[in-house]
Parts: sequence; C-alpha cells; structure tokens
Amino acid sequence: MRIAIAQINCTVGDLTGNAAKILDAVKQAKQAGAQLVITPELALSGYPPADLLLRETFWQSCNNALTDLAVAIDDITLIVGYPSYQEGKLYNAASVIQRGSIIHTYYKRILNKSPFFNESNYFDPGVESCVFELGGIKFGVAICADFWLSNPPLAADCAGLDILLILSASAYRINKQDSRYQIARQFIEQTGISIIHTNLVGGQDELVLMALLLQ
Repeated sequence: MRIAIAQINCTVGDLTGNAAKILDAVKQAKQAGAQLVITPELALSGYPPADLLLRETFWQSCNNALTDLAVAIDDITLIVGYPSYQEGKLYNAASVIQRGSIIHTYYKRILNKSPFFNESNYFDPGVESCVFELGGIKFGVAICADFWLSNPPLAADCAGLDILLILSASAYRINKQDSRYQIARQFIEQTGISIIHTNLVGGQDELVLMALLLQ
C-alpha cells in the first residue's frame, strides 16, 4: 500500500485555506498512487487554535468545514485532524474519511499541559482507541502526546496492529528529534509495529513546527 504523509503548513483559523491545502495534498497523493493520506494534528483549524476554541461559532465552523471536506473525498482514504464538539464536550479529534463519509473518529486522550499549549484548558480527553482496516492492513490512530507521553506508549491499544499512525503538531526544541527516535525505536523493537508520523510545519507565534522523520 502507498501512504501519503501530508506534512503541511496550516494557518490558525483559516479553515478555507487549510481545507484547500488538505485537498491539494489529497490530489497529489492520488497522482502518486496512494490509497491513504494522513494529515497532522488539528490540520483543519491550524495549531494551536487557543482561545478561538472558546467561540461557539468557531468550532461549529470547524464541523461544517469537515463535512464539506468529507464530501470531496471519493476514491482515497483521508485522516484529518480538527477540533470536534460532541455532546457538550470539545475534543482534539482525528477522523477517518472514506467515500464522502466519516467512518471512525479518535479523540486525543493525553492533553498537553505545557505553557505553550495548555490543551487541557480547552479540550476534554478522549477515552477510546481507534482501529481500522484498509487493504488488509490493521491501523491504529494516535495524536501526539498519546504516543510520546504515554509510558509505555499505547501498550493497551497495540494488540494486532500492523501500523500505528501518529498525528502531531509538535514544536521544535534542541535534541527533540534524538529523543523521539529513541522512543519510536524502543516501541518498534518491543511491539514489532511500524510507525508513520506526520507533523505540522511552519511557524505560529513563538512556535516553530517542523517535520520529524522517523526511520
């Protein structure tokens, strides 16, 4: 299976522009013969959306933008990150989209509490794992800290997985890539499960976002 990793530069609050970047990545993936496209954490809203999440009109617009995006997806599978408001709770979410429909949704469980992100001020934590099959391959979905800050990473969710997909919007710091390599390699050695990781790129205020290549 050919899998496209859409490490794109999204703008906070620009739902129309971010959706266009996602669809452009989908178009390129199709041309390259990919069957699956993975976008970063909160790609649709940009990261970090911060106090925009306090506006009801914003997360309603995110849900509407996701619906419009799903309609444009036909013969490829897309995983997209976005804020999702459901039953009185707001989640950092990732949905699996196939043939115009959302078939699975995952809610981030470990919320980053660092001064730069403060996700727990805005989001509710999820409680369930997300597993789906495509082309005979069993995939799991995780969002950033769910993997990097879990110890051991996602141990309860890994049984039977072939590939773990990690959506991130992780900011650069010195030596971060080395520490991430160490965590990823230890996980792969212990479980035999492959990892595919995608990260936002670009910058937002004081944050520098850059691709992290895992081998």
